[in-house]
Amino acid sequence: MIKKTKYLSDLLFGKRDSITSQRYFVRLATFIAAIFSLNLGFFHILSSLNSDAVILALTTACLLFVLYAAVRFYSFLLVPKIVLTIGGLVILDVAFYIKYLSNGPILLFILIFSALILLLWDGKALMLLLVFYFLNLCVLFYIDYTAATALFEYPSEQQRSIDIFTSFFIYTMLLVSLLYIFKLDFLEQKKKAIQSDKLKSAFLANMSHEIRTPMNGILGFSDLLRNPNLSGTKQQEYIEIIDKSGHRMLNVINDIIDISQIESGLLKATIEPVSIRRQLDYLYTLFKADVEAKGMQLRCLNLEETEEVVVITDEAKLLVILSNLIKNAIKYSKQGAIEFGYVVKGNCLEFYVKDNGIGIVTERQNAIFERFVQADIDDVQARQGAGLGLSITKAYVELLGGNIWVESEFGAGSKFSFSIPL
Repeated sequence: MIKKTKYLSDLLFGKRDSITSQRYFVRLATFIAAIFSLNLGFFHILSSLNSDAVILALTTACLLFVLYAAVRFYSFLLVPKIVLTIGGLVILDVAFYIKYLSNGPILLFILIFSALILLLWDGKALMLLLVFYFLNLCVLFYIDYTAATALFEYPSEQQRSIDIFTSFFIYTMLLVSLLYIFKLDFLEQKKKAIQSDKLKSAFLANMSHEIRTPMNGILGFSDLLRNPNLSGTKQQEYIEIIDKSGHRMLNVINDIIDISQIESGLLKATIEPVSIRRQLDYLYTLFKADVEAKGMQLRCLNLEETEEVVVITDEAKLLVILSNLIKNAIKYSKQGAIEFGYVVKGNCLEFYVKDNGIGIVTERQNAIFERFVQADIDDVQARQGAGLGLSITKAYVELLGGNIWVESEFGAGSKFSFSIPL
């Protein structure tokens, strides 16, 4: 039942993780208000109210469905927010004033509606709306209290009972639906918070190891170099170990800086023309020796192309993306070949890095792009590293306006692909 409800919710309002809370709420509010107005028009017909009441309810429903479509399938947000806030209250006031609903629980709905809409605003706009709504409710209550039947009376007690009952029924369904959705959202956010706390704790524990290990290498072999009787060969060996340990620590520090920039939203792209052939040539030269040292082959299928491809993007971040993917392929492969390149698909350039490594089980293929996943102490596939490489790679790809995905079979290798616009 919960899975079906979540599927329906994602279909109507989109996935909560992929859009802002404000946009999600506008979709939710406009859709439910539209359904409410549509039902109201139908029950007004059953109550034998005149055509003005029916036209008002159905026109409101049509307007709200248009706003729902605008914010659900297009990028509009500000206009639906304003119309939903001001227009919705005005329509409710008109409905109250002409007495088509005043004998029913219209004040209750105005209170609910205003309270929900206030979630869309903050700052000075929120304070002004609070004052406006409070004064509006006071005026409406005064009208209803002093002249409940001055402008309209129901044709009969039976029709009045139908209107009151159906209104309460609709309001109850509205409240139950909203509270149930908010409950699901709360439980989901709580689960994510607990998981994030666990992963970050594991990340900190793993990070202490990642920093301590190269630091011990640097300090330990630096102390050994003080031995005056050390041979030249040993000196060079120790210096090489210190150099490798220093580079390893630098990589860890760079990952921490990158992920902190991503978390704080300070990441920016420097857009300029980039020669793809030059990038691929540099990467091939950089990693060829490391791959061959493991008895494997490194292939770049596009290196010999005569036609130059130039893309407008961030050269440094594109280099980091490809480097991270190739490094992972080297780390998790023991035999065969590592292949990388690109294909042009429409208005996009699609890069790929393919290996014959250990592969990734299906249930973890989405999780590997999450931050701190390798630091998870239950991850039996975790290798040396902070577990930030693929999450940084994904953030860079999305910053450049692209997408990244993986195709993999456990024990048979992986193919990482990402696209960026030309």
